[in-house]
Amino acid sequence: MKHWRVPLPDDAAPPIRVFVNGVPQTEGTDYELVGRELHFDRPLEKERLSKGKWTAIFVGLWGYYGKNDSVDVQYKVGGRETVATGLEILPPGAMISRPVATVSRPATLYCTSTESFLP
Repeated sequence: MKHWRVPLPDDAAPPIRVFVNGVPQTEGTDYELVGRELHFDRPLEKERLSKGKWTAIFVGLWGYYGKNDSVDVQYKVGGRETVATGLEILPPGAMISRPVATVSRPATLYCTSTESFLP
């Protein structure tokens, strides 16, 4: 079976929450955690725009709505929630082309309730 792989950041450790294009994913159904990688059975694609296409979009010649999946992982480091966004997506059979280094940032948590959680 073919797997699209996403290497995890060095400081990511379970428990983790995984999102594809902002949609929460379920381990065992949507992906498998294998060592330091997430394995997806469905195709994922990271768009790499050519200079010509990027220039045409920038100057407004046309818009572009290509396939560009984004895999994000939320996890804790030192007790703080952290999110790594736009992780590298490796198609089946691909090797890691560069060291996995992501910029992690503290998670922004939103409260949609009008109730206060503070005493």
